[in-house]
Amino acid sequence: MKTPLVILATVASSLAFAACGSPGADAGDVHDRLRAATVAAIGDHIAADAVTISEISSSLTRIEWRAATPGGDYVCDADAPLTLPSCTPAAG
Repeated sequence: MKTPLVILATVASSLAFAACGSPGADAGDVHDRLRAATVAAIGDHIAADAVTISEISSSLTRIEWRAATPGGDYVCDADAPLTLPSCTPAAG
């Protein structure tokens, strides 16, 4: 009975690391993916290279980050594969 749970935990961990970047992954790639997710969520016709990413945190199923854009700062989150990003304006 433990074997299916171990396999499920291993698969979930692998997916989270693939989406967010494993400890050896290129940080630039992670930031590029988060910039693209921010632009998709905001839909404000901004260039991805105009977005600055900070305060990244992640779990097995979610990733959260702050994004600074020319139009303001946002608090963003998404599912681990970054397919459902959402950003809201950051408070003051």
